[in-house]
Amino acid sequence: MSNLYEEVNPIFNTAKTTLHQLVQAGVAEAVEFENALNELEPETSQYSADEKFYSSGPLESLNKLMLELRYNIANREIALAGNKNVLDLACGYTPRGKYLINNGYNYIGGDLPAVTEVMDRLNDMLMEGKGTYVATDVTNSASVLAAADKMEGPVTISSEGVMVYLDISEKQAMWRSIHDVLAKHGGVWVTTDFEVGLSFKAVAAAMMGERSMEVLRKDHQEFNRQSDATIKTVPVDEAERLLKENGLLVEKHPMWSPDLHLTQLDAYPDDMRKKITACLEKVYIWVVSLDEAASADTVSTTAKGLKITNSISDSSLNLTLIGRLDTISAPQLLELFQDMLKEHEITKITIFAGELEYISSAGLRVILQMIKHVGNHALTFEQPNELVLSILEQTGFADMLGL
Repeated sequence: MSNLYEEVNPIFNTAKTTLHQLVQAGVAEAVEFENALNELEPETSQYSADEKFYSSGPLESLNKLMLELRYNIANREIALAGNKNVLDLACGYTPRGKYLINNGYNYIGGDLPAVTEVMDRLNDMLMEGKGTYVATDVTNSASVLAAADKMEGPVTISSEGVMVYLDISEKQAMWRSIHDVLAKHGGVWVTTDFEVGLSFKAVAAAMMGERSMEVLRKDHQEFNRQSDATIKTVPVDEAERLLKENGLLVEKHPMWSPDLHLTQLDAYPDDMRKKITACLEKVYIWVVSLDEAASADTVSTTAKGLKITNSISDSSLNLTLIGRLDTISAPQLLELFQDMLKEHEITKITIFAGELEYISSAGLRVILQMIKHVGNHALTFEQPNELVLSILEQTGFADMLGL
């Protein structure tokens, strides 16, 4: 099943990439995690396209510095929040759990099942079983709440790197999930994601001067050429407005603080270090809290999966989808479709979506695979609800499906 998760979620491989980058950046606990991961799954020691891209090239030193910064500044803000419960969303293979557990925190990491199954084993090997890892979809409020409910008291939610891969509908679904956790448990959400692009540009300008924008532009083009993942950002002002609409308030703290020590900075002369840190004082990590003045929404407490019924007549496949076609459930639909192809010739597909509540980019990738197999006009999508139709329109699928 892990291969299916990779097919429908290209960002799955970024979990391995991030751990390898943390090793290169000099994060001590990351070395222990990578060695243990390679022992458990030797194939993960092979570089992915993303790893090769980030581990070389003109921005290699910048990538290392920024990853070490983000890891350490998030740990600092978690400490400043003062809550002993931490829910780390899209945690990947980060060693943050061990760092926090060693410092007296209760830690839960949430991610795809293929990730959490591995992290459960690393938890036993490296953390004496003191951490908890839960299969979680950030766009599913009930899924995130189920993870948070394993802890008592206020929760600090952390996330690093996931939002830049979500489209706007998925971002807003994630924000609603976070809203619901904070409404029920109290606490804050700490993230570097909103200004990660600005921080890269600022430090690149300090390092390279006027040529930085051209280097970054070529870097971005090359990333898009090599990687299956796509970077999707929202302007800072727009993000803050949308968070407000979702009942969340933003407090911004500078990404640099004199009490931070970054090993990657030690390689630079004093004048360059001063330029870099001065730039980082002007970009921010966001600490997001519940807007108590906003009207409270009803919190969903039941995690809904996906129910699929199917039938085939001649070469026509009929599918009825009930529930959520999201990060966790999309591989289920892909597996069914691949199994059907082994047994039948399929030239037409009809999807009855009247009871489909939500579709994520992972679900859309499965739909795209079906379209590629039968052709644009041989797949019909019947009776999508208002939310699903809106997502299809935003992503261009509505035109593709003739909706």
